[in-house]
This record gives sequence, structure tokens and C-alpha cells, in this order.
Amino acid sequence: MKKILRYFFLFLFTIPTYSQVQSYYNDVDLSNTGNDLFLVLSAKLKATHTGIPYTGSPVDVWDACKSGDEDPDNAANVLLIYGYNDDDGNFSTDRSRSKLEQAGSSYIPGKWNREHVFAKSLAIPALGTEEPGPGTDVYNLRPADQDRNSTRSNNKFTDASGTSRIISTNGGWYPGDEWKGDIARIVMYMYTRYNGDGSKVSETKCLPINVGFGTTLAVDPNMIDLFLKWNVEDPVSTFEENRNNILANIQGNRNPYVDNPYLATVIWGGLAAEDKWNMSGSSDSEAPSAPTNLVASNITDTSATITWTASTDNTGVYDYLVYLNGNYLTSSTATSVNISNLNGNTSYQISVKARDAANNQSEFSASYNFTTQVGPTVLFEENFNSCADVKFVSYNEASTKNWACETQFGENNSGSYGINGYQEEVLSKDWLITKTPIDFDANTGEKLTFYTDAAYGNSPLELVYSIDYAGAGNPADFTWQPVPNITIPIKSNTSSTEEIFKFSNVNISSITGTVYFAFKYYSNGVPTRWTVDSFKITAENENEDTDNDGVLNVNDSCPNTPAGESVDANGCSIGQLDDDNDGVQNSLDVCPNTPIGEAANATGCSSSQLDDDNDGVMNNVDACPNTPTGETV
Repeated sequence: MKKILRYFFLFLFTIPTYSQVQSYYNDVDLSNTGNDLFLVLSAKLKATHTGIPYTGSPVDVWDACKSGDEDPDNAANVLLIYGYNDDDGNFSTDRSRSKLEQAGSSYIPGKWNREHVFAKSLAIPALGTEEPGPGTDVYNLRPADQDRNSTRSNNKFTDASGTSRIISTNGGWYPGDEWKGDIARIVMYMYTRYNGDGSKVSETKCLPINVGFGTTLAVDPNMIDLFLKWNVEDPVSTFEENRNNILANIQGNRNPYVDNPYLATVIWGGLAAEDKWNMSGSSDSEAPSAPTNLVASNITDTSATITWTASTDNTGVYDYLVYLNGNYLTSSTATSVNISNLNGNTSYQISVKARDAANNQSEFSASYNFTTQVGPTVLFEENFNSCADVKFVSYNEASTKNWACETQFGENNSGSYGINGYQEEVLSKDWLITKTPIDFDANTGEKLTFYTDAAYGNSPLELVYSIDYAGAGNPADFTWQPVPNITIPIKSNTSSTEEIFKFSNVNISSITGTVYFAFKYYSNGVPTRWTVDSFKITAENENEDTDNDGVLNVNDSCPNTPAGESVDANGCSIGQLDDDNDGVQNSLDVCPNTPIGEAANATGCSSSQLDDDNDGVMNNVDACPNTPTGETV
């Protein structure tokens, strides 16, 4: 855990200090390595573990959280895992909260609950809390805001940078820069403590591969590189050390990876983590050379590819650390990285450091600046993350089951707008309509992106638009047409299993006029729970250069130039031009001046341009097409 990034840098560039091995490990043979060390640590954790109740007396998990997770800056509060801001007016992002605000039996916003870091449902068997055991292990339970905990749900952990959130690329949960090391060491503890066969509670197994996205290790297919990486990048804090000592007094055992993160390196290998006990005795203190020749390419409005020249090191470079605008972004074992989720028409600065296996780091490379493309113009966007100011309005023709704001069921289980079923045998007839119209005549190249999720039933959902809807009244009294190129599938069965339908950058530019859009749900008697999310309409920006060839779209006669090809003033490469209009592009045309109207072969030549028998008479006028070689004609 780190409160701010500079603490990480202080650790990396100061002379390490070593602490004494805790007496708890006096009977553990720490000369073991690999799986042997894993097994002796596992035996120690099991032998010294005294379970406590989830709720009860004399000491329960609530008590452990209040003492172990006490805010070091305010003894009346606890620190909330995944939290990062106490001053933004949003309680779900709080980092610290009063101990008195613990959740009760009913939901009240602004309360904190006990979060199972290793999600209950992802253990084998699932973690229960009825009796003291794996589900009440205090090392795996952290105070968390109820809503933030709900957003995390049981999503697997994934890599990113910044604050905690769902990551759209894989639906994983990034715990935040401050907490990722804590998470890694908790997962390692749970795996070491619970590595049974999964047949019963006493044989619970908590496998890292079940709670994170990453590459499995050759030495242990149950462990992934993600947690080793986080163990290195976010060193143990004083808060974690104090928590470990407090919980040891409550539960009896300890988290060995907090006592010495380097134990993970000894067991699973990889980049050397902080070695508090100086187990390695490493003498390598030579840092790699700094990377050189940074270049950005394939720049779009949201992404770019960064490449550089490799560094050198006396023992070999392990990986590279990439920084965006001075903040750590990601690491790469290659000499390139793809960066996404950038903002359009924005300047960025990139720098890179090299790192060896002993965690020696090079100086920063020279920084490289680039600017993203302008990107499309956003005409309308709603992600339903806040129910307070949604850009849609609902209308129901029948039943009281109206569209409503949801805190889940959206893309990556985020907020959404949903409709569910019918009431008292009255079929639902419900509309979700944009509050404001969109002028398609004032724009070009309009595209639509949205997300839908269906569960139960097989009632259809339609997306329609109207040019005569007045913005109020019963929408059924107006004319609505299907949105071009959009057909939302009907759910394939009536089970509770969710089916997701995503539409991305669908061309809807054939629409004209000023129009409203609406999701239309008419239940057919077998109701479906439909939710919608991530609704976005964009238009072509006259300052955009979609194919990144240096010619703006408004002036580009060839809008899809392949990457790297040189173009003329009209944005066309030689491979896109056909000057003689014979159907064969210049780059392939052997006969570049085919007369108008003459048919050409695959090489761009017509019969008037060919002399197959080489007698000096072109094919189209040659009465004797097979003249023997050398004969005069």
C-alpha cells in the first residue's frame, strides 16, 4: 500500500534496511525454496490459526476490522479498501470513515461493510460466514464502502493504474494504486493458508488464478504474474505492518508476505520483491542503462504505440517501466507498449525506465511528447453512472413496471437503465426516450454505440427513432422507425443467464432531420429484464484524420489509407489510385494508360496494349495471334 507514488520512489532509491525475522518463524526452515518453502509456511499458518466468528463474541470480524484497519491519522475511523478521495462529495470513493458507520441489516448509503478480498464465490467451496473458518479469516476481510464493494462484486482483479474501477477491456476490477500490493499479499496468504482439494470446508482452496487476470507461472500453474508484479510495485506500508501485528494477536497466525514480500520471490520467482530479512544476499547493485530513441506511432484519438531502443545491463534487463505525464502507467517485457484510453486532441509526455531482476532501475529516458488525433464529435452520450441527471426520460403506456435507474447490470456491472416484467397480468408497454433531439442534418458520418443485457423471458427490445415526436406526450401517437443497421436479438432462452449484446460504431448516417431516439419494450407475456448502458452517438469531425495519413477527413479522398503508406495532397497512396480508371490500382498496373472503355486484365492491360506473339501488332488488331518467333508480318 502506498498513499502517494513518491513513497514508492523513496523505497527504490534509498539504501535498504533489514529487519529481524519475527520469532513466529523460529520453527520454520527458511532455507527452503520454491514449493518446499510454500508447504512449510502453509503448515505454520494452519497450525497457529484460531478462527473467530463473523459476528459474535468475545471478538468478531467487526472488532478485527476496527482495530486492524484503524486509520493511522484518525483513531475514530477505519481505512476503506479501494477508497481514494474523502473530499469529492461522493461517499463511494471515501478512503476513511467513522468506525460507527458500520452497515446494519438494511441498506443505508454511506455505511461500510466487511469486504472479502478473495471473493467468497471464487473459492472452492465458496467461503461461508456462518461458522469460524475460511470465510471469517480476518486477513481476507477489509472495511469497504458498501456501494464500492457492490461495484467490485466478485469481479477478478486486473492490472491498470490510477484509482479503483472496473476495467472495460476484460471486466476486471483494478483496486487502485494504493491498494494493489495489499491485495496481492492477501491473495498470496489465502492461497498459502487454503490449498486443500476443495472437497469440503476443511479442504478449502483459494487459487490465485480464480481471482485475477494474468499469465500463469511455469513453476506453479495456480499462481499468476499479476500478484507478483503488484507485490513489487506497491511495497508494504507501515499501516500493513501494524495491521499484521494486530491481527496476529487476534487470530494467532500471520501474513508472511507482509512480514517479508521477498518470500514470494523465493517461492514463485520473478522480479525481486522487497527483502526485509536479506534472504537473498544479492550483490547486484548495477542499474541498467536508460532506454533511448522513444517514438510514438499509430496515434489515434484514444491510443498510441510507444517503442524504444533496448537498454543493457550486467545481468540482463527484466522489464521496462512506462510513465505517462510523469505517473507510472504500466510495465512491459518488450521494447514497446500500446497505450489506450487517451483523450482526443491532447498532448502527452512519455518516459521509460529499465529494470533488472534485482529491482535496480535505470535513469529515465529522455521524454517524448505526442498529441492524439482530434477524434469524432460526440453528439450524445449517457453512461448511466449517476441516476441524478439521466439524459433519457421514461414513459409507460401500460402497467407500472417502468424503466428505472439501476446500480448494476450495465457494462462491466456498472450503472444502467432497466425494465423488468409486467404486473398483475398487464403487459408492459414502456419507452425510454432521449430528452433532447439530435440534428443529423448538421453533421455527417454519424455512428452509434450502446450496450444491452437481457435475462429471463424472450420479450423483444427495439431501438427506434422519430422525426415528428414533440418531446412530450404518448410516444405511440407519433411515427417511429427502426434505427438503420440495428437489430437487437431476442434472448435465446428464458433462463436467468444474462446475454449481452453490444453494438460499436454502427453507421446510422442515413438518418436525416432532427430526431429523438427511444428504446421500446412491449412485453409478450414472457417478460425479459432488459438493461441498457454506454449509449453514444458520434459524428465525423472535420478536423479529424481517421487514417492518420496527415490529411484531414474533410479533404481526404481516400479515407482508409493503410498505415505507413505515403499519400498525395488528396490523402491517397499509390496503392489507392487508379489513374486510368481500368479497375487496377496504380501500384499493380503494368499498363498505366489504358484507353477509356477498354477492358483490362488483372495486370491492368487491355488488348490494345498487349502483343502476346511479339510481332509488333497489338492483340486487338492482330489477325494472326500466334506468329512464329522471328517471322516478318
